[in-house]
Amino acid sequence: MDLLAHGAELIWTGQRELPGADLLCRRGMVAGVGADASPHADADRAAPSSGSLPPKEADQPERLDASGCVVIPGLVNAHHHLLQSAFRTLEGTRRVRMDAWLSAMAGYYRAAAVDPPLAAAAAAVAAAEGLLAGVTTVADHHLTWPETCNPNELAGAVIAA
Repeated sequence: MDLLAHGAELIWTGQRELPGADLLCRRGMVAGVGADASPHADADRAAPSSGSLPPKEADQPERLDASGCVVIPGLVNAHHHLLQSAFRTLEGTRRVRMDAWLSAMAGYYRAAAVDPPLAAAAAAVAAAEGLLAGVTTVADHHLTWPETCNPNELAGAVIAA
């Protein structure tokens, strides 16, 4: 399915800021931004200027009103454990079965006294690594809710990061 996000406050490509621009996706890939986002840009350039037929309705992309939004085209990481960015390559966590790994990680989380500042720092690292790989949207799947910490504060710190 093709999608045209139109009327965005801003489209940020990582290299350009395009206020009020449109973004066209074809088969899940960005096909055009700004002036190149016309659903028929290729046909418009190739077709003679007079006597051309209007595009068929079936060729029209689905339209998404992006008014008031900032559009950042990129990959979506729909399952990430952002906190784990602070706990890499620890003893007993490499090449082990999942039950052993979960037990080891629970011990490390307790020992580190996971709190909002630690969760925010780990989330910032994970988000930066994702951006370097083209990820612009992430869903965190947090496993650890320490009894000593308000879960809303922990989640808020991750969201703020």
